[in-house]
Amino acid sequence: MCKRECRPHDNICHMNNTNTITYQFLSIPTVKVLPVPMVVTRIRAVTLGNMWAFKVHFEVLHGNEEQYFDFIQGSKLGVVLRLTRPIFGPKHFLVKIQLKVFTSTSHR
Repeated sequence: MCKRECRPHDNICHMNNTNTITYQFLSIPTVKVLPVPMVVTRIRAVTLGNMWAFKVHFEVLHGNEEQYFDFIQGSKLGVVLRLTRPIFGPKHFLVKIQLKVFTSTSHR
């Protein structure tokens, strides 16, 4: 996880609402038979304390053009990434998911 910190007078940095960037690498073996979707990972937003109520919105930016995955909003704070069809042979996926957090005080 990379956490961004802005210098005091860096206005461009302060105008960008991105606070953290998280990378997750997964290895999935060949899946020849997939009778039901398989959960690959769960992604959640967390907060320290209960200072603000917030909602989370997930969006796939790219990487699922071949429709190997679907995304189920599990709760208002998380999403489940599932494999929906078999994978044969070596295959590489780069799926970019954007998570936006909306609080009662700001919109990110």
